[in-house]
Amino acid sequence: MVDRWIKQPGAGQVRGEGEWVEYLGSDDEWEWLRGTGFLPTAEGEKPEEERADG
Repeated sequence: MVDRWIKQPGAGQVRGEGEWVEYLGSDDEWEWLRGTGFLPTAEGEKPEEERADG
């Protein structure tokens, strides 16, 4: 099974912010998340953090 990731916002953060965490839910929930587009999702290797270092 391929690794699945969601970007989980922390306190005070909005959608698209936060850190990538491994998704451990069901296949049906994964398909629902992918369909809504509400949280960023990824499959495969853990995505690299995008940094705005200037």
